[in-house]
Amino acid sequence: MSFDNVALHRITWLLTGMVAVFFVVWLTPPLLALRGVDIMPLPLHNAVETFAIVITMMVFGLAWNAYGADRPGNTLIIACGFFAVGMVDFAHMLSFNGMPDFVTPNGSEKAIQFWLSGSFLTALTLLVVALRSWQPLAKPQARYGLLAGSLAITVIIYWLVLFHEQDWPHTFIEGEGLTPFKIDAELFIAALFLVSAVLFYRQAQQPLAPFRAFDSANLFAAAVILILNELCFTLYSAMGDIFNLLGHLYKIAAYVFIYRAVFVESVREPYQRLRREIEERKLAEQNLEESRAQLRGMTARREEAREEERKYIAREVHDELGQILTGLQLNVSVITHKFAADSPALSEHLLETMTLTNSALDATRNIASALRPAALDMGIVSALEWLAGRFGTNTGIRCEVHIAETEIELDENHAVALFRIVQESLTNVARHAKADKIDITLFREGEVYVLKVRDNGAGFDSDVKKENSFGLVGIRERALLLAGTVFINSSSGYGTEIVVRIPVNNKSRTL
Repeated sequence: MSFDNVALHRITWLLTGMVAVFFVVWLTPPLLALRGVDIMPLPLHNAVETFAIVITMMVFGLAWNAYGADRPGNTLIIACGFFAVGMVDFAHMLSFNGMPDFVTPNGSEKAIQFWLSGSFLTALTLLVVALRSWQPLAKPQARYGLLAGSLAITVIIYWLVLFHEQDWPHTFIEGEGLTPFKIDAELFIAALFLVSAVLFYRQAQQPLAPFRAFDSANLFAAAVILILNELCFTLYSAMGDIFNLLGHLYKIAAYVFIYRAVFVESVREPYQRLRREIEERKLAEQNLEESRAQLRGMTARREEAREEERKYIAREVHDELGQILTGLQLNVSVITHKFAADSPALSEHLLETMTLTNSALDATRNIASALRPAALDMGIVSALEWLAGRFGTNTGIRCEVHIAETEIELDENHAVALFRIVQESLTNVARHAKADKIDITLFREGEVYVLKVRDNGAGFDSDVKKENSFGLVGIRERALLLAGTVFINSSSGYGTEIVVRIPVNNKSRTL
């Protein structure tokens, strides 16, 4: 059930009460006896009209200032329409009997002419809003055209009533009451309100759409109450009798509902939409974070499986292939010992074979070490010292390891991750840094292990995002799998320092 549909059920009870009040006044003899009796003094009439005018100006100010190019133009139509209504109601109040003459002599006919003009403008405004699709204006500048149009209509009404009052049909005869023209005019306006009420009621029962009236229920209520207002003004026989007073009270109630509708459309609904968007964004961010966590878990499991596979392959290469090559080496040695002395040519071939066998054995050891260094089985300290020594030998870059504590207690997953981080860092230095010295530091700081890899190479601007920097991405991902953080401090010409901080008691993320 939509917001408007729920509001419609609540409003129906209020409308039922207002209709009941109308019939009670109309059908109850003691109250009906007040028809033709002036019970609304001038100060009360002025107070009621002033309140109604203030509401129309609030409707205009709120809708006009809250309008945006992406907002439905219907609220702007209400704003400009009610600006004209408020100005005409102001003239009606100033033209009432007992008020100082407003430009021309005041009288009942003059006040009623302004009243009918304002009521017709209200009915026309609501009908246009009900018929128009709730879409933005084709051109945002059109709002000024609407305002100019409402001002022009106001000026025309003022001119027609003030200077051509005699050209209007008679609407009220003192001592007799309303004329047929006045009654027919009020009923015609009531019919316009009835059409608007039906349209707003149908809108309120439809599902909400991006540019549909958000609060059609309040507009429906306003149209129904204005029908009661018009009916009251077909029944009075004195300018201040009970039906005239009741009609003015209905008018205020209807204007309040219109203000509520504009307030919902212009203020409350955007905030509610913003709140929904914020909630949707939070949900999307939560889903994204969950997806990232799952992805990291999958990455952790993949890395764990990869390390196990490396360990297995390294062991197989080292043990199986190493044993075969060692056996081949022994066989070549035996053959050389027995037969090489009698055949110089055979001795030369056996020497070449021994050389190839030794090279194959060295290659086997290197492959096994590259897949899974045996030093890792002796702890992270031994592994880092072995890695630094081998890196220095292969590249000629001096690499020193500084361990602040001889006992660094890391489980296998943490040790492997830190080893691979250092390995990737050294690879980056060899490829890009043009350094001649690297310092690797590992120490414990409270409940955090801190690993630093610093070189004295060319460095880079860490604020500039580099494409294809997969090495640094891999370092960050490995640290995240251990709930750690990575800081990269670098500047052109001053080398680079990678700082990795990993909680001591953290367990690596796995699925």
